[in-house]
Amino acid sequence: MRVIPGSQKKKIIHPSRMIQLDPDKYVLDLGIKNEELETKKAKDINLNAGDISVHNPNIIHGSNPNFSSDWRIGLTLRIIPSSTLVERKNWKCVHISGKKGRNKYVRRPRFNSNLHMKFEGWEEYN
Repeated sequence: MRVIPGSQKKKIIHPSRMIQLDPDKYVLDLGIKNEELETKKAKDINLNAGDISVHNPNIIHGSNPNFSSDWRIGLTLRIIPSSTLVERKNWKCVHISGKKGRNKYVRRPRFNSNLHMKFEGWEEYN
């Protein structure tokens, strides 16, 4: 993964100044124009299989193409107050706790002992 240190402290780039990307080819549908990036300041962070990165969501980050035969899989979790209205198409919200907000929440997954690997406390999820 590559990051541009300190970029999380700068003003957020408005989507109107970004470029549209093909979501079938890229993870996101918006990207930052090359002239807006201070690539000389970029630092590589090597993540091994099973590693995670916890970082400020405003830091400019990304990765180079994966030319290996191994998969690269990412999972993004955003913990936000339920008062936050999520209006992005195809962004699904799972209600964790507190009073439900105005979002359309997906049903919480149910544990199926015939399909899923058992874990400590799995009985509570049946």
